[in-house]
Amino acid sequence: MNELLSNAASYLIDRRRDPNALAVRLSGLDLPQEAYEVQDRIAALLGAKQVGWKASLLSDGTVLSAPIFDCDTFLSGDVLAIEGRMRDGVECELAFFVNCDLETRPVGGYTRSDVKPCIGAVAAAFEMLNSRLID
Repeated sequence: MNELLSNAASYLIDRRRDPNALAVRLSGLDLPQEAYEVQDRIAALLGAKQVGWKASLLSDGTVLSAPIFDCDTFLSGDVLAIEGRMRDGVECELAFFVNCDLETRPVGGYTRSDVKPCIGAVAAAFEMLNSRLID
């Protein structure tokens, strides 16, 4: 990993650990591959267990994804401080619980009929938005 990517991951970790730290402007990243490398570095620095994925399908068919860590997951009934967690709002989402392994395939390699039998449950989920970026 080059110095730019390593520094980006370190800045984002600092911001994550201290909500009052200055927001980060990431420039010079060749998205999306370098952004995924930064994600991998953040995962290593956190030492947290990955418990899921957040995925988004863009209008051009591109799929973006990010890991969800155990330290970012809360159960219904949990009480947590809002300070430093919800500065940018909240998003209502659906969480799909996948109860069988889906091997890696190229984008577009799965059909609805491939995935549907692996969906064990669907639940309401909320993402507390707290961007670590300036833009």
